Amino acid sequence: MARGLSYRDAAVLLGGGPETKVVAALDKLLGGALLVATAGGSGFALSLFDAKAELFKLCTDLIGGLGERVRGLNRYDRTRRLEAAHAVAVLAAFFEVAAELKMPRTLLPTKSEQLALVDARADKGLAAALVEFMPPLPSPHVPHEQLAADLRGCYAELTNVLARFESGLAAWVRLSRAEIDLHDRELATVPDRAVQRYEVLFRRLALEFPEFGYWATMLDHQATRAEVRTALAGLADSLAQLRIGRDPAGVRIDLTAKYQAVLRRPALTFGDGELSAPTIERCYVNPHFRVGQPRLDEITRTDWWESQPLRTDLQDLLVGHLTSPLATEAPLVVLGHPGAGKSLLTHMLAARLPASDFLAVRVPLRDVPADADLQTQIELSIRADTGTDVNWPALASTAGDALPVILLDGFDELLQATGQSQSNYLELITAFQQREADLGRPVAVLVTSRLTVADRARPVPGVVTLLLEPFDDSQVALWLAAWNQCNAAVLSSRGLLPLTAETALCYRNVAQQPLLLLLLALYDADSNALHDETRRLGEAEVYEKLLTGFTRREVLKSGQSLTDNQISAAVAQEMLQLSVVAFAMFNRNQLWVTESELDADLRVLLGQPHSPDQLHLTAAELLVGRFYFVHVAQAVHDQKRLKTYEFLHATFGEFLVARLVVRELDNLLAASRLPTTWGRPRPQDDAFLYTLLSFAPLTTRLTVVEFTHSMIKPRPDRDRLGALLLDLFRTSLHARHHTPLDEYRPLRMTVPARAATYSANLFLLISLAQREISSTELFPDRADHAIEWTSVAQLWQSQLRSEGWRNLAARFAVVRTWDDSGRVIRITPPNNGLANIDPKWTYGYPPEPAESWHAFYIPDDWRLFAETGFAGGRLSEVATHTLEPFRDALGTMLTSFHDMRGQGMVSAARALISLWLASTLGTDSARLAEEYETCLRIATRGFAPEDKENRGTFRELVLRQLNADFGELPEGWLRAALDVIESEPMADDKDGKRYLDQVRKSFDLG
Repeated sequence: MARGLSYRDAAVLLGGGPETKVVAALDKLLGGALLVATAGGSGFALSLFDAKAELFKLCTDLIGGLGERVRGLNRYDRTRRLEAAHAVAVLAAFFEVAAELKMPRTLLPTKSEQLALVDARADKGLAAALVEFMPPLPSPHVPHEQLAADLRGCYAELTNVLARFESGLAAWVRLSRAEIDLHDRELATVPDRAVQRYEVLFRRLALEFPEFGYWATMLDHQATRAEVRTALAGLADSLAQLRIGRDPAGVRIDLTAKYQAVLRRPALTFGDGELSAPTIERCYVNPHFRVGQPRLDEITRTDWWESQPLRTDLQDLLVGHLTSPLATEAPLVVLGHPGAGKSLLTHMLAARLPASDFLAVRVPLRDVPADADLQTQIELSIRADTGTDVNWPALASTAGDALPVILLDGFDELLQATGQSQSNYLELITAFQQREADLGRPVAVLVTSRLTVADRARPVPGVVTLLLEPFDDSQVALWLAAWNQCNAAVLSSRGLLPLTAETALCYRNVAQQPLLLLLLALYDADSNALHDETRRLGEAEVYEKLLTGFTRREVLKSGQSLTDNQISAAVAQEMLQLSVVAFAMFNRNQLWVTESELDADLRVLLGQPHSPDQLHLTAAELLVGRFYFVHVAQAVHDQKRLKTYEFLHATFGEFLVARLVVRELDNLLAASRLPTTWGRPRPQDDAFLYTLLSFAPLTTRLTVVEFTHSMIKPRPDRDRLGALLLDLFRTSLHARHHTPLDEYRPLRMTVPARAATYSANLFLLISLAQREISSTELFPDRADHAIEWTSVAQLWQSQLRSEGWRNLAARFAVVRTWDDSGRVIRITPPNNGLANIDPKWTYGYPPEPAESWHAFYIPDDWRLFAETGFAGGRLSEVATHTLEPFRDALGTMLTSFHDMRGQGMVSAARALISLWLASTLGTDSARLAEEYETCLRIATRGFAPEDKENRGTFRELVLRQLNADFGELPEGWLRAALDVIESEPMADDKDGKRYLDQVRKSFDLG
């Protein structure tokens, strides 16, 4: 919660200076604390007890004359006066309630000596608490209920200070216990009553000065706002009602004309020829959003944002922010995914902010030098928009009543193009705002950025962050209404129906994104394909239709006379190139790729020339220039224009990665001509697939996996595909021959890491083609499949990117079982989180008949700790750390196992730990008895004859626990358990007799 002015500063500012009568009167009543902080002794105490009502009156006089005090002020100075009025209102509410307190008669100031303070510091403490009181300021990003709760806390602090002051009075000792208790109960009501009085004062202020209502999100025109949901029309209307300035002149007129002209342009130019996008003003749907002040480690986390309430009042929030003190102290950061409308929002703001009250300057950061200071970037943007060379201080000085608002669009482009060199940009913005405020030119700043890179910028205090949300159903309908109106004539001439929200929302995940919604509308405008209710497309099919349909239109625009086969080949080539763009990002674990990186990838993977002659464009420029859904982020750095490429929506790239993988598998199938069952013929050349899939696990992005699965699942040739992939997997860790594709180096990776990544991706693809996989299939020529599986899985764990490994391991359930050849692993999705670890299987003991009993132990248990200490591994280290206290105390109990029939093999240590937990957690008696049966069975016959020391320790521990739990066990169970134990053969006569004696003694204690 932001803090406003202190009461001292607010009173002086609102009173017009320290020399005014009202301020002087307040200072006198506060014992000199207001102006020079000299309060002390009984003077301040007398003022407190005698003049609380007068303090309240003077405060309300300050607020009551607010209209006069703000008349003729500019936007910034008006805001400061309103902030001061709020601070005075907060303390006025406290004075009013304090004046109503029923003070104990003994404390009433009938004689000056009764007010003598035992400790004069209490007097000054109360003075400081009041005049330095800095109440929380209403903020449009904070619910008013939260403000009330924070105020209640502040009032509680003031009340505590008042109580300490009173208890420091000499007369306090004369109070009876009953008087003190009654007064304490009175004081306890002060915080809530003060909040109620504050609410009354605040609403009075809000009626006269609407800014207060916007600050506190306490507006009474919800119905009106619900109707104004496009083009930020409500923003302009609301700010027009708050107008205080005059019409602009000079360069400001040119800027206004430039920004408003943008709204009359089409939202997007896609060159269809007949169809066209509506104008920005017509199709801009006010986005929903979430807002808060996340920490750096929270800012990109989806779960953190989802915990913030969804809001629909963007216009009100912007009005509240731009008219609040927060606007000139720190930037407002607007985040969103590619295509969420961040840039459009800055266009809308530049055009909608009334020029009389705001001097808006939009700065597209992609078009200005990244290494220039902010002032230079602003001046260059104004020159680009108006053709006039402008000095920023000179322009700001002509703002008059208007507040300058700088709209910095595309901070993420600076980060992408320059790496970390601009990670302090928010700090630089805040420093610029501080400098301008110090020089009497306060300025508000809004900066946009893509969500996924927001954590690369160092945060600054006071920054409010806003995240744009996808469309809901009503927003989809609003956008489609604009689209259909714009293209009604074309659709009618083609005999087509308009795309309705109901139809579009059958593909909700696509329709909720503004850019993807446009692609849906374009696709449906060809033949109303989306209207066929009998043929609903899967998500992968939607992306295939959208992207290939657009690519086909681009090919046809070339003007060449092409046959159908030539058109299909050209579309396939374009889609291949786009897929390489997607892999360029995916394999670098980024959502963008630089121009030089993409150029190198195209040259190596597709053989495209490095520097084509056509207009001196690079291969990357020639490729992506035709596709509006590939966004070019650029910045000027060291006098060079740096470019990065990204998809306007990350899902485009994820779909294209999956698409190219499946297409390459088709090529290998065609080349290998494998039979329906596994055979020896090996694919002629998997070099291209290896090159694509050896740098990043597909599980790094689960959307890629889901797209791939949806493309493979309906195939009739899944058996052949599975056989092909198994064949590739079996040789995936072998040495490979050198090929020209080895020049492809999106990342520096070791040979083992690449082999591990490729084999893991093949394994995943096998699982998508055939639901269950066995180690027998994976390693058909190996004697022990289990060992091979463990070796490969541990290789993956050691070499894969952490996210890719975690997602891979979490996807599958691994069942350890037996077949005729011995131990075998069966792997199948999904993973239920439970591992069926069977020690007999682990140590190679084959299954036995159900009626037989089996026990064994491994004497060299120290290797469990030695291997972990040598090799490490997060989970192994945690498990070893947890077991460390048991190592010396339990010895071979960690590796002594006993078959418990129905429960499988149970180690002595596990049985003992389960017993301790059951006893400590208060488990019901029946369950506790079961745990004892296990432990008593192991104590009787679960240790090797020669392992006497550990067996004796185990028996003693069990019996000690039994003595503690005796009264918790069921009646009759103890005698039955003793009978069973007495009937069991002991390891040797002497040791067994001693154990039986101990058991009988324990049972007799009951």
